[in-house]
Amino acid sequence: VALAGTGTGTITSKPTGLACSKTNEANCTKDYPTGTAVTLIAKAEGTATFTGWGGDCTDIQDHLAFVTIDAKKTCTATFENDDIDGDGIANAIEETAPNQGDGNADNTPDSRQAEVISLPRKDGSYLTIVSKTVGCHPQQVKTTIESDQPSQDTQYDFPNGLVSLELPATCDEAQVKWYYHGLTTVPPKDWGFRAYDATTQPWNTLAATFKPVQIAGQPVVTVSLLLQNDHSKIALVGGIGQPVILAKIQFSQDAQTIDEHGTDTTTLP
Repeated sequence: VALAGTGTGTITSKPTGLACSKTNEANCTKDYPTGTAVTLIAKAEGTATFTGWGGDCTDIQDHLAFVTIDAKKTCTATFENDDIDGDGIANAIEETAPNQGDGNADNTPDSRQAEVISLPRKDGSYLTIVSKTVGCHPQQVKTTIESDQPSQDTQYDFPNGLVSLELPATCDEAQVKWYYHGLTTVPPKDWGFRAYDATTQPWNTLAATFKPVQIAGQPVVTVSLLLQNDHSKIALVGGIGQPVILAKIQFSQDAQTIDEHGTDTTTLP
């Protein structure tokens, strides 16, 4: 049995004899008596997907291949990694990010960099998050909305949605840059980047620098932040906040008048 592709997996057999993997290639070959009917079983590992059989394996059913030994046979099993860079976002999602899958325009696909994460927000437009600090790239990154959070921000709304993420406990601080694709102008000064630590902190406004850039000819707003750690894993939820406008209505005392016909009239100011 030969293994191909970017992913990992194992091939076992019935009758037993094969236990083939990229870390155990010595068990990728087995001699069987002529006439033996062998079933090969493919099992993907981690974030990989089994994508098919090749070579002498022509009698197949999904992850199974059936071979009758009448000569030397070589079968190829292909496993492809759904998340090559291991950032938790599938290749297919990052590959459809703006700028042909290069959301921060650094000339390297986002799907090949653990420190660069691209994923769609709830409205379908993309967000690219880049960690500038080595070894401190965000993990468990998901887009979300405020109504899904246990803690509501009473001072700000989030028209561009929210993102939840974690930072490794080993990071004292991480410089992170967010690229809001689909957001074409820098928000007004009374807006801000709001966030809370899902385990301990209330909503706060973080120090952030907003800047417009061009990516593939399209305007994009970036937000640069310094996230600090207290040696426990940060579980952060954050996004660009728009101040809530509270309407205030005040009624003064009613005014009562009598017109020339003796009719009472009550008016509200």
